[in-house]
Amino acid sequence: MKKIFRKSDYAKNSIISILGVGVAALIPLAIRPFLGRMFTPEEFNLLGLYVTVTSILAIAANFRYGYAVVVTSDDEEAKGVLFGSIVITGVFSILTFIILLIFGQTISLNLGLNPDIVNWFYFVPLSVFFISGCIGFNGWLNKNKHYKAMAFNKSIRRGGEGLTQFVFGKLKNTSGLIYGAFLGDLLNFIVHLFQFKKLGGSFKGLKSKSIFASLKKYKEFPLFNLVPALLDIVSLSLPFLIVNAYYSEEVSGQFYQSRDILAMPLILISAAISQVLMQKISEKKNNGEKVFVIIKNHFFILSFLGLIGFLVVFFLGENLFTLFLGDQWKMAGSMASMMVLAYSIKFVVSPISVVFFSLHKIKIASFWQVAYFLGILSLVLFANNSIESFILYYVIIEVVLYAIYAILIIHETRKYDRSIPS
Repeated sequence: MKKIFRKSDYAKNSIISILGVGVAALIPLAIRPFLGRMFTPEEFNLLGLYVTVTSILAIAANFRYGYAVVVTSDDEEAKGVLFGSIVITGVFSILTFIILLIFGQTISLNLGLNPDIVNWFYFVPLSVFFISGCIGFNGWLNKNKHYKAMAFNKSIRRGGEGLTQFVFGKLKNTSGLIYGAFLGDLLNFIVHLFQFKKLGGSFKGLKSKSIFASLKKYKEFPLFNLVPALLDIVSLSLPFLIVNAYYSEEVSGQFYQSRDILAMPLILISAAISQVLMQKISEKKNNGEKVFVIIKNHFFILSFLGLIGFLVVFFLGENLFTLFLGDQWKMAGSMASMMVLAYSIKFVVSPISVVFFSLHKIKIASFWQVAYFLGILSLVLFANNSIESFILYYVIIEVVLYAIYAILIIHETRKYDRSIPS
C-alpha cells in the first residue's frame, strides 16, 4: 500500500475515498436490521416520499452550479461559483417554503401521495438547503483533493441519521425515520461548512463582480444540464412514485426498502470512485493527456464487483432480506432479486459517466437523460399490472438505456483521445 501511495496520488486518493465511504456504508448497514424490525413498511414508505421530494428539489436548488465548482480553473473562481450557488440555493429554499405552505395539500392530492407527507413539507425547504449547499462545499473539497475530509463528512452524516432513527425507534416514535433523515442533512451541512473553513476556505474579499463573472463563465451548467438533471432525478424517483400511487402502502414500502438497499453500493462506493475520477479526468484534460485507459480500467474493475453483487442477490435475495431485516421484508427480498441486474449495471456505468462533465460534453449527457426520463415515464403504462410485471418492465428499460449510456461513454472518450496529439 505504501508503495502504491508513493507512486500514485490518484491511487491513494481513490483508496482513501473508498475506505471512507466504506466506513460510512457500514453505519446504515449495521443499523438497518434494527430499523427494519422497529418500523413498518408503511413508515418506510413515508420516509421514501420525504427523501424523494427533497432529493428532486435539491437538484434544482443551486442551478447545478454546485457541480461546476470542481471543474473551475482556480481556487478564486471556485469560491465565486460556490458562494453564488449557496445564495441561489437560499433563495430557492425560501420560495419552496412559500409554495409548499400555500399549495402543499393540493400538490400532495394531485400526485396521489400519502396525505401524511404534508405534515413534513415544512421541513423540506431546510433539507433542500442543507443538501444543495453540501454539493457545492463537496465540490470545493474535491477540487482541492481533501478526500479524508469528504470521507469523514459522509460518516458524520450517516452516523447522525442512523443514531437518531435508532433512538426514536426505541422510543416507539413512528416519525423517527424522517427525524433522522433531517438531522443527517443538518449535520452534513454543518460539518461541510466547518471543513471548508478549517482547510483554508473563505469568502472574504470576494467581489460581486467576480462572482457574477464566474457564474457567467459556467452558465452551461444551468443552461444545458439543469433540466436534464431534473429529468434524471425525477426518472430515479418515478418508479417509487408510481408504485406509491397505484399500489398499496405496504407494497410501496417494500419497494422502497428493496431499492434503498440495492442503491447503497451505488450511492456510497460507486459515488466515491466517481468523485475522484471526475477530478482526475479534469486534471488530465487540463494537461492535454488521454483518458480512455483510466475509463477502461474502471469499467473492468466495477464490472467484476457488480457481477459478484448480482450473483449474490439474484440467488439469495429473499433469504438475505428476511435474515437481515426480519420476516416482514420477504417481499422486498423478492423484488431485489428481480431488480439487481439493473442496479449492477448502474453500479458500473454511473461512476464513469462523470467523463461527460470533465470533458465538457454536457449536451450528450443531457440528451441521454431526456431519453432516460421518457423511458422511465413509460412505466405508467404498465402500472395496472401486477407488481412483478411492473418491476420486469422497469428492469428492461434500465438495462437497455444504461447499455446505451456505456456505449456513448466509450465513444466520446476514444474520440477525445484521438484528438490529443501523440
